[in-house]
Amino acid sequence: MARTAIKVDLELLKRLIQEVENDGPLENQFILYYKVAELYNSNVQHDTFPAITHSIVKLRILSCNISIKTQPGKKGRTSFSSQVTRTSRSEKFKNNPKILEAFRQMRKDFPTKQKWMDKVEAGSLKYMMKLKCFECSGNDDAESKHCSIINCPLWPALLRNSQHQIKE
Repeated sequence: MARTAIKVDLELLKRLIQEVENDGPLENQFILYYKVAELYNSNVQHDTFPAITHSIVKLRILSCNISIKTQPGKKGRTSFSSQVTRTSRSEKFKNNPKILEAFRQMRKDFPTKQKWMDKVEAGSLKYMMKLKCFECSGNDDAESKHCSIINCPLWPALLRNSQHQIKE
């Protein structure tokens, strides 16, 4: 089924872009798209035109060849996105009682792998996978290193992250 194009008041869109860029170009186009979408949605009559997102603003600027002063930003995180505080995996673990209880049980189940458990509790995905392989192989180090069960849900991740090679 084909998608239907979202109707946009292009004159209003052009006017809002000029209004936002009136004091000069913004830091990057990402911020421009968000600000224009926000202003557009507060100024448009929604019985005639639907609300739009920042991606629709970008598409209309590109498809209608609307000139803008703002230059594209650098790839990666912008200062706009750095306002979001991120929580580390280990902090999330410390705040979840179910996970803490699971870790206590795992420490009892794997007494020889306490160093691995320290790394798992610190948030290491690599050691979480190693510990799962160790458990699946019946707590046998040699068997877990040379596993060939390709229907394991971790198999693709193991190929990417641990650089396991299939021995023929």
